[in-house]
Amino acid sequence: MFTAFSISEIIFSISKILIHYELLQLSFEPYKASMVGSICGWIIFFVVINYSIKAVKLFMK
Repeated sequence: MFTAFSISEIIFSISKILIHYELLQLSFEPYKASMVGSICGWIIFFVVINYSIKAVKLFMK
């Protein structure tokens, strides 16, 4: 479980920074770029954490 969260957190941080940077390069206002980057980062985080937990079969019946 620790590994799944660690990997997801790293992916969250990198994706948030890259999305924020790209939006700033496209001349978005900084606060809008930050909000969109955070929301997209959280969506990516939740998707990755769900797949990671399913991959390690953390919750089995």
